[in-house]
Parts: sequence; C-alpha cells; structure tokens
Amino acid sequence: MSELKDILREEYIKQVNQLDLRKLLEMVEDVMSGPLTITEDEAPTVDNVSDQETLDMVLKMIPNIEVSEIGWSDVSTVEKDGKEKVVSGPQRALLENYLNNIAGSTFQERIDNVSMFYADGAGIIAQGENQSRAGRLTQAISYLVFYKTLTKVITNFNASSAGFSFESFLSALVKGQQIQTGNKTIADYTDNLSGEEIPVSLKLYREGGLQVGGSYTDLVNDLVEPKFQFKGMRYVVCTKDLSGKDLNQQGEIRFWQFDFTLDNVMSILMNSMDKSAECIRLPQEAVNIIKAKGAERSDFSNMLNLPQKAIMPSADEVHIKYFIPKFRSNLITLQQNKNRLISYVLRSEQEVNDFLNQLNWDSNDDLFYDVIVTISHPEEEEPQQENYGAQRGRAKMNDQELVNFATEWKDSLVRDVLSEPDKNPPLAALLKSGINKNGEYTKKMENFLKGLVLDIARAVKRANQANSKVSKEERNKKQYSPQRDPTAGVTSVFRASEIETERKAMINSILTAKGGFLSPEESAQVYSDTKNEAHKKALLKHSLGYLNTMHFSLNQKQATDKLPPGKFKYDKDDETGKDVRVQGGTGAIYLGEIKVGTKYVAEAMAGVRDILNEEILEIFRALKSLSDSLNGFFAGGLADDTLANTAVSSANNISSKEVLKAPGGGKQMPLPFDKK
Repeated sequence: MSELKDILREEYIKQVNQLDLRKLLEMVEDVMSGPLTITEDEAPTVDNVSDQETLDMVLKMIPNIEVSEIGWSDVSTVEKDGKEKVVSGPQRALLENYLNNIAGSTFQERIDNVSMFYADGAGIIAQGENQSRAGRLTQAISYLVFYKTLTKVITNFNASSAGFSFESFLSALVKGQQIQTGNKTIADYTDNLSGEEIPVSLKLYREGGLQVGGSYTDLVNDLVEPKFQFKGMRYVVCTKDLSGKDLNQQGEIRFWQFDFTLDNVMSILMNSMDKSAECIRLPQEAVNIIKAKGAERSDFSNMLNLPQKAIMPSADEVHIKYFIPKFRSNLITLQQNKNRLISYVLRSEQEVNDFLNQLNWDSNDDLFYDVIVTISHPEEEEPQQENYGAQRGRAKMNDQELVNFATEWKDSLVRDVLSEPDKNPPLAALLKSGINKNGEYTKKMENFLKGLVLDIARAVKRANQANSKVSKEERNKKQYSPQRDPTAGVTSVFRASEIETERKAMINSILTAKGGFLSPEESAQVYSDTKNEAHKKALLKHSLGYLNTMHFSLNQKQATDKLPPGKFKYDKDDETGKDVRVQGGTGAIYLGEIKVGTKYVAEAMAGVRDILNEEILEIFRALKSLSDSLNGFFAGGLADDTLANTAVSSANNISSKEVLKAPGGGKQMPLPFDKK
C-alpha cells in the first residue's frame, strides 16, 4: 500500500501539477457539462446527436468572449516618460489575443482568410508548414472564436447596439482603437494593422438598404485638417442578409471599403444622391478669387464675407455639449416616479452611456425630420425652400422612429435581465412577478412595459426639442441661458437668430443669383483642375454643404461602385457599340462575405475537427480515465493496484502531449481555453 501511495505522490501529483491541472479540469468540466457524455471508448464529436445538441456543444466548446465588455473597455495610463498608453480591458485583451492569430497583414487579407476558412479551414492552417501542432491548434481555435463572437455580436443585440459592438469587434481585428464621441471626427475607429493609423468610418445596414453618409462638414474637416497619419477617411461598408429572429438569425455579412481623400471627395459626391450632390456646389465668387489672386493671397477663410457667428457646431459637438446633459436631466426627472419602470433602469453611468451609444443621436438620421428653411425673395413669385437634412440642434425627432427604437431597446433589456438577473435584481424580480402561470405577461405588466417605452422616448424627445417652462419674463433676462435651462431642449439653444437669418439670406441670395453657385458637375471640374492643396481646402470650406452644414448620402449601388472616382467615363455599349456616358464610382473594393449563425459556426468547427481531435480529445479521454481510476482506487480503500497504475499512466499520457509544452521545453504554454 505504501508503494502505491508513493506512486501517486511522486508520479501523479508531480506530473499533473506541472500541467496546471486545475485549469485543464475547468476546461473539461465546461465541455462535459453539456448534453454530450464522454466515455473511454467514445470521443466527443458532432456526429449522432441532434442539431440543437450539436450547436449547444459547439458553442460551449469554443472559448467565450463577453461581447458587452469589449466596447469602451480600454483605459489610458500615463507612463513614467509622460506618454499616454492605452491598456485594454480583460475581455478586449482576450479577444485581441485570439484575433491576432488570424492570418493577414491588412483588413482585406484578414476578411479574405476568414471567408475562405469556411470552405477549407484545415487547408489554411496547413499552409503554415513549419507550425507546431500547438500552433495549428491555437490558430484553429482563434478562427472559431472569431465566428462565435461575430455571431453573438450580430444576433444577441438590437440593430443599434449590434452596430456599436460590431465596431468594437472590427477594431480589435485590425489592432485599432475605437474613437469615442466628442473627438470631432467622422471616424469610428482606427485600423493599425499596416503600422499606419488609418481612420475608419463603419456602416452596417441590411442588404439593399445601405446608406453611407453623415455630416458633410465633419467629413470636410477630417480631410482639411487630418487628425491621423492617413490623410483621408476610409469607409468600411457592410450589408447583412439574415433570416430568422434574435439568436436564431443566420446569413451573410458582405464587406466593401473605399477611401475619401482631399483629391477625390468632389468626384465621389458628384455621383451621390441628388440632395447630397448639392453639398459640393462652389460659389463662383470664391472660384474667381482663387483663380485671380491665388498666388498672392494667403487668407481664404471667408471669401464671401458672410456673418460667422451662425455657423452650427458639428453634430458631435452638439451631442456632447448640449444633448447629453439635457437627456440626463430629463431622465432623472422621469425616474423620480417610483411607480414606473423607468425608475428601475439606466441607474448607473455605464448603463446611461451604453444607452446613448445605442441611440446614436448624433449619426442616426432616421430619428429626425429634415430641416426645411423657407426664405422669401422679392424676385421670386414663390418662397424658396431649402432642405438642410437632419441638422442636429435644429431638426425635430420622428415620433414613430423614436418609439420603434425605444421598443427595440426595451425588448433587448428585458431579454438581458431575465437571462442574467444579477445585472438588475430589482427589475428581474419585478418582471418575473408579472409573468402568469402560462408564461405570459399580465395586463398590468404589459402596461408597465408600454409605459417604459413611452418614458424612454419622452426623455429623448424632451432633451431634443422641449419648449422652455421658464416664463417669458425670465427668459428675456440677460442671465437666462437655454443651454443651462433643464426644461429647454437642444433646439431651443439653436433657434434662428437675426445673425443666422442674415447669413442664410445671403447664402440663398448667392444661390439663386445667375451664376452664383456652380452646378455639382461644374464644381467637380473646377476642383479637379485645382492643383494647389491650400486652394482645394479653401474651396471645400466654401462649398454649399459646408456653409449650410448639410449631410451627404450615397445609396448601396453608389457606395459599392467599383468604378474609380473621376469625371464622367465613356464606355462602349455591348449591344449598340456606341459610346455611353457612365458615372464614376467610389472605387470600392469588395472584400468578401462572412457567414454568421450557430449553424455556420458548427460547420467551421467540423472543418478543423481532425486538428482538434489530434490532441485535445485524447486529453479528454485520459482525464476521464484518470478520474474514474482514482475514484475507484480510493472508493475501494486503496486496495486495487491496477487502478492506481492506470491513474499514473493517464497522468503521464497527459503530460506528454505536445500542445501542453512550450517550444523547446520549459513551462507549459497557455492554452486557448484557459480562463482569465
């Protein structure tokens, strides 16, 4: 008996402890907690089980990343040398570690490799001929983590929050950083894969409904005064073609990319939507000044001598300085009613920030009505109307779209709280109390939930456009400020002033005068002929869209057009043989498509099953054998020498596995499954 104890002490304990058995057992426990039973004679596979069991097993076996924690999870620290260093949060760092194993030195190459992995995962991994078995295993797991996390991002959230999480996910894929609101740029994140910091604006829409657009003023500012190494703005545009609902959604995401630069911005927008093309129209007076005095003049800041005080801040600035404080104030007021569900939600700073990120008040034009300005002119029989789009600070909100958003947000919140009650115990308890024995909400709870939707919509709408409740007498006093007035919405801050009216009238007078503003085509031609960079920048800052803070917009066909930006191009018609004028495009590059959905994750895993089976499943068998042998040995009063020897043999078998050894010996290499 003493000899058997020595075997266990010197062999089993020595060998197994070196393997960090605790972590390995945790991994196995996670896998074995599912519906599949592993026996000594049966390895875990996706064969001979139901479809749902297969999917459950696959998702359980692939390491999990908490998607809700990969967004704004980076913190800045100041090092001893005074330089700022960004440190990723734990979930973000974990995701980055996996995604760093995806092959490709550019975003295009990585998307291409991920796309091909479905068809030939084993072949892609085999391309690294000099890779160790451990290296191949790590790479296979990393691709599977990519698919699982992307599927969670797209299917676990409503449209607004999915866009934000998708942004976080792609920034991790390209070793970049998300750009927080308030940085006065149209970019959402940076792409650092190539070593050059490239700003990226991301768009994700349903197939056929793609809209690429935003503040023309912000875009011009990014090109005129670049804030990154890359002197332009890259757009990554994606369409999702999904079927099913919620977690059962599956389908494809297609990727394109193109660049706005100082040279091509006019050419691209000339071929955008009609209202959008108006943005690039140049005043003839400004063009004449540059042509006549460009060589001798250094200041081109206000060539039209317009009043300057009425220029609207950017959407980002209005969002940060005006909307957010007013939303918080309205939210607090509504939460004082403890008999309504709104008092149970948005309780912390983080929850409010997450909500605001999902709302996308500064960029989601669907939430607003267009601003229509009417200016009368003596020479015109009818007053002329100008459409300035969803101009933040002046545009009113669309009630129906706002309620739709609030409903989606409420549904997502309820699902989240019921699945993880610890996130909001009071709300979870209240929701559960409102469910009858049939699993349906009571009439009272339905009314509570409808009230929550209306209260959320009310808080947003009031922050945007509520009229002040302060008396007219008080408002006329010098110390009164609509910005500091908690009862006044953002639109109260930016109501048209005499200066703004004068400015708009001057611009409109130039616009309606013969030859006042060139056509989009003429403007693009003049801009193309201008070679001096300073002159190009001056022209952009005097274009109609910049002066009036307009929005640009390209539909899916325009945004994904592979024709290079430029003047009108002539091609031969295949049928007639005649020259046909074809508009230029964005020069978009199609990057490929990626499948999302648990079904496709399972298929991807099946493609690399042999690689996983080589080592991991053998370890599972050995651990099962070791556990059974030890249990039998101790249960039998340490009497069966055969069971003790089997335990020692299993431990030695585990320790010999290549995937648990670092190259060249030494410490055990960290497993992809290790919990952080």
